[in-house]
Amino acid sequence: MNVQDAPASVDLIHEVMIYAENELAALYGAVQQLFGMEQARLAAEDWLRELQLMEWPDECAFPNWKQPTHAALRLLAERTGGELALAGAVSDTVNRW
Repeated sequence: MNVQDAPASVDLIHEVMIYAENELAALYGAVQQLFGMEQARLAAEDWLRELQLMEWPDECAFPNWKQPTHAALRLLAERTGGELALAGAVSDTVNRW
């Protein structure tokens, strides 16, 4: 089931949105600091696109927010000509936010 199709209560949606906003803000901040605003914007767009594609877990559990983050970092590495190790460096920065 896609995230968009998942049945959820208003309270659950509120909690999910807070976690999603925090994850996206951490990604954006780290990429902006390391690569500038344009790459941060593109990474945020990639993250949102990946979020729409990810599967919602059963039993109204929280999704794995690292999934769209890792996908956005992989695309960032491809765009910037970096190695996949770049994703690990940025991921470490994101985890500190």
